Amino acid sequence: MTLVIAGRYRLRRLIARGGVARIYEAIDLKARRRVVVKLPRKDVPFDASKLLENEARSLSKLKHPYVVRLVDKGRLSEGSFVVLEYLEGEPLSKLVVPPVDPAWALDIGLDVADALAYINFRGVAHRDVKPSNVIVSPRRLVLIDFSVSAPIGKRGVKAETPGFSCPEAAVGLSTPTCDSYSLSALMSWLVTGDPQRPGGPYWRALQACLAPCPEDRPMTVSQLAAALRAALPLGPRLVVGGRAYPLVEGRAVRIGRSAECEVRIEDTHRYVSPVHATVVLERGEAYVYDNDSLNGVFLYRDGRYVRIRWSELRDGDVIVLCYSEKKGPYVVMKYRAF
Repeated sequence: MTLVIAGRYRLRRLIARGGVARIYEAIDLKARRRVVVKLPRKDVPFDASKLLENEARSLSKLKHPYVVRLVDKGRLSEGSFVVLEYLEGEPLSKLVVPPVDPAWALDIGLDVADALAYINFRGVAHRDVKPSNVIVSPRRLVLIDFSVSAPIGKRGVKAETPGFSCPEAAVGLSTPTCDSYSLSALMSWLVTGDPQRPGGPYWRALQACLAPCPEDRPMTVSQLAAALRAALPLGPRLVVGGRAYPLVEGRAVRIGRSAECEVRIEDTHRYVSPVHATVVLERGEAYVYDNDSLNGVFLYRDGRYVRIRWSELRDGDVIVLCYSEKKGPYVVMKYRAF
């Protein structure tokens, strides 16, 4: 395939046909990197271009390690197009066969909750959280597909994914608890195989947020995440790509691509140093150290990526190995104190 979009993006292969777009792997000829190009489908009974424009509009406001990054947008004779960062990994819908371990499901759900809490804080509801829209790789979890997202409190397009979309989204509404409903459905699917059948130690919290009426849902996404953690405390740990690495008092945890590392990062590009960083739990407090890495250790705090040599960690801190303004975060892990 040799088609070049906007004189810059050379399409290489069709990845998938989504409900809205044809999704291609492409090469950005200017930046010399892989990207994803979404072109509108013509064989659907709605204006797919408008949904791609909506996705670009929402993503242009968002910058978070767990949210797919907008690279470019534009318009062709056949309609609008969107260019996104290329993601390695698989959607949850292909990666797992439920039911899964409730602890693993919790760490996946908490990462998704972090993304949703951020976008809700920015005034946006995703409205289509489902297994196929959560990409997991050994280096990172990412929430994708913002085509039916909408400003909270305003009308948007209808979003109808049976079992996962909140009932009000099916009539075009966007409420403050849209995403807590869908997150509860996702968690229920992980632990029982049925998005409408809550399970695990945190089933009561999931059940409460699956109430059909938005006014009857007692929790925002952030409140739901807190309830999930309270129901299943897991102790201090690092979580990357859905995998948890326990932290033990006084024992250093090395992170890098070397086989000697406790957290080994597979990295054929060699952006990650052999022993890139170390995390240590001392007297109940966790600390992260940069081991003179080539591409840096960063903390994502208050909407910014801050490069550090060392830092005490707070519960919920996002640690990033290798970050650039052009390419975004490379390895993303979360510190959880409990």
